[in-house]
Amino acid sequence: MVFIVSAPAQALNIIRDTQIEKTLQEWSAPILKGAGLSNDQVRLVLVNSDQINAFVAGGANIFIYAGLIEKAEYPEEVKGVIAHEIGHITGGHLIAGRKAIERASFQSILATALGIGAAILTGDGRAAAVISAGGSGAATAGFLSHSRVQESAADQAGFQYMEDAGVNPQGIVSFLEKLEGQELLPASQQSEYMRTHPLTRDRVDTMRVKAKKSDISGPLGVSRSQDEFDLMKAKLMAFRKPNMVPRYYDLKTGKDEDLFAHAIMHYRQSRYNKAVNLFDQLIQKSPDNPFFHEMKAQTLRDAGRLADSEVAYRKALSHISNAPLIQGNLAHVLIAQQKTNKEIGDLLNAAIQADPRDTSAYRLMATYKGRLGYEADAQYYLAEEAAAQGRKDDAKRLVNLAINSENLSQNLKIKASDLKTYLDRLPIKGNSE
Repeated sequence: MVFIVSAPAQALNIIRDTQIEKTLQEWSAPILKGAGLSNDQVRLVLVNSDQINAFVAGGANIFIYAGLIEKAEYPEEVKGVIAHEIGHITGGHLIAGRKAIERASFQSILATALGIGAAILTGDGRAAAVISAGGSGAATAGFLSHSRVQESAADQAGFQYMEDAGVNPQGIVSFLEKLEGQELLPASQQSEYMRTHPLTRDRVDTMRVKAKKSDISGPLGVSRSQDEFDLMKAKLMAFRKPNMVPRYYDLKTGKDEDLFAHAIMHYRQSRYNKAVNLFDQLIQKSPDNPFFHEMKAQTLRDAGRLADSEVAYRKALSHISNAPLIQGNLAHVLIAQQKTNKEIGDLLNAAIQADPRDTSAYRLMATYKGRLGYEADAQYYLAEEAAAQGRKDDAKRLVNLAINSENLSQNLKIKASDLKTYLDRLPIKGNSE
């Protein structure tokens, strides 16, 4: 798991984690299919915040706050929120995108959606002033709020998408009921979800009636997704609040989520040997689980045991396909061991192609190319990183250096030219940092 700083003024970060992202993608796939969409068209992004919120921004990107997942008890509740946000997408209720977002990293999109990047992208300082004067909650409500009509329409669409996907729609009702008690609270005391998604008793009652009539509505907590959800929640708490793990997870039970939470807690508190021991217990129980191997690899890497970490990352990749973050981490470990073999370039190329908004892969590729003596190539990849982060001036300077060099690799010349053209067309001025 990686926390990527995205909006310092609000202490918000993007959380990148293969296990959570894969789980959310698998959950959303049948719901998206019912909406006539696919995982290639809609991306789910996890935000490191205790707030309960979710919204769509920067095109079809659904941002889900960690606090929402922690508040939920059942996977169907999270699926219900995803279905509701897909309803906003199909209903055309999107937060307007900008040209600069076409290649932007998710942290840049988040900053822009919340107003932090708006002053730079548009030259209008009022958005940033709102945040300074009124706090993040007020800014979020102002930029992301939907009308009651749009909320009801998204409810109806989301409910239908869940039914079409065979997902228990009781999850929507259960989640709304968790928020229902906030309706009469002052706006300042309501969750961000309430402020951006106005809730009424009529909305909740309508969903209750529809759920009662649904043939696939039933008890929650019994689906095959529950185990995945329990592991996801354990991982989030252990990473974000390791000191809280002993209060909520009992190691004596021997359950996977309890072992997992304590293993990650030890990792976060730099007790690497204890963490590896617990990860090994999990691997012994589930040897084909790539995410147990991945967490063991991450622990070994941070403990300085690079060769052992490489073995564990390779084991993780042997049990999962299309895992650009894990591929990038393996490349990182190989680079840290001073290796310069072609496999590193192949791993990073695959990671960039699969996830072009992961800026860490560009940085690693620049390091790799630099060590091989390909300075112009390194400058191109640093330019891509800067562009994704919204640092237009840095990106233009670096891509110009690459283009003007006689040593830029042939396969990068067209890409560098395309990047330069893109940067020249951007309406923004200066860097977005």
